[in-house]
Amino acid sequence: MTTHRGAATDAPPYVKGEEKPILTPTPSVPTSSPLPSQGTSKGKVLPPIAVPCVERSTEEGAAAMSVINHHIQVNRLSPPEWILESTSKTNVPETKAICRFGGVTYECTGRLSKQAIKRTIAVYIQGHLAPDSNGPSDSTGLKPYAQHALSVYCQKRGISHPQYEITTASTSTQHGSPLFFATIEVNGQIFRSPEAYPAKAMAKEAVAEAAMLHLAPVAAAGARKARESQSAHAPPRPRPAPSSSAPTSAAGADASHFPPPPFTAAPSQEDAYMSGATAPASSASAASAFAWAAGPPKSPFTNPAVQRLMQLCRERSAAVPTIVLNFGEDNSCRCYIRVNGFQADSSVQPTMDEAVTKAADVFYDHVARQPRLPYTEPPRVEYNSDVENNGILSYGMLLKQYCLLLELPPPHSFMYHGQGGWTGSVRVCDREFRSTRPHALPQNALEDAQGDAWKFLVNRGRAS
Repeated sequence: MTTHRGAATDAPPYVKGEEKPILTPTPSVPTSSPLPSQGTSKGKVLPPIAVPCVERSTEEGAAAMSVINHHIQVNRLSPPEWILESTSKTNVPETKAICRFGGVTYECTGRLSKQAIKRTIAVYIQGHLAPDSNGPSDSTGLKPYAQHALSVYCQKRGISHPQYEITTASTSTQHGSPLFFATIEVNGQIFRSPEAYPAKAMAKEAVAEAAMLHLAPVAAAGARKARESQSAHAPPRPRPAPSSSAPTSAAGADASHFPPPPFTAAPSQEDAYMSGATAPASSASAASAFAWAAGPPKSPFTNPAVQRLMQLCRERSAAVPTIVLNFGEDNSCRCYIRVNGFQADSSVQPTMDEAVTKAADVFYDHVARQPRLPYTEPPRVEYNSDVENNGILSYGMLLKQYCLLLELPPPHSFMYHGQGGWTGSVRVCDREFRSTRPHALPQNALEDAQGDAWKFLVNRGRAS
């Protein structure tokens, strides 16, 4: 067996009936950046995400690699790592490929050449990065975004990949076609699709979305938005029959549709914006004008409920609240307020003011019950973990240090999602600074606004 780098490796022993281990370069062969080992669960090596072996044209492969390279440059990621193995014993080419990209491992095996199978994996990855691209889809025309996000979630946390169980409902459509339910178990919790569907793939996607709504609400919202953007091209389906039975958890508690609780521990940056969950803006959307019908939203820190919460946080020695706004196409809004590692969720509200008020009131009730919250630093905004390793301070950290040095009030930051991507805003010294353009990731948008605010303070200090 030979790797794509040309280094010889020996395949690990494989016993029939056991999971096949992931192929990695042997320690005796030096490589510039070896493929990281896969996470484990209960001593077993977790399998990578299986990619369907569908041959792609050279043009499709080139377009997919172009999107992936743009995604790498925008988010400062490492390029994909490849391991290619020729498994054919005849003149017909057969290749096994393993690709590591964005912390996720993909695997594909089929009767294709090495270059052809690389194109297949590239098109599969690109299909989950850009919703409007020609990626893999099921028989309904919908791409399995929630299933992919759930697979990434399990793989990054060392959880066994969920196994989907399909059952036939007792009812059927008006034409006599069967309806299906899907059930999965993730980390000891059992999830069931909220209703019956005429296609098995649609039931699997629904139960994956229900699981993600419970495990990572922000990631599930990104997967749902990507799926809805693709659903316009899907054929219409019959209205499914409602389910009479509610999903149950492993502990026996009722978890109907698993909505996110009003007050939960804040998800990490990896939970909220993992690969594939928040898709980068395409070239068409990035070039389009980023305009709102009634102008950009006003700062949520002017909301009386938020001001009351900030005053209580100062009395309890808590950190400055971080506000995240996610807008829908109908101007509906969902607000997340995070303080000291915890998060309040407003759920979807008709207007921004209602969403901000509800989230602030939920958090105020929690903070008021605490005699004193331990002070913790607000989350540091960076592009990725390599920023800290390279010794480069982000604009957010520089801005905070400068405010402490000059004894200024701490900066207030918030982000909102609209047409074209995320926009960040920072308010400091009674001035508000916004990112110059929409960004694919919220941390990049906030970093853009924090950079403008920091430069303004530095230039003002030099002028004085």
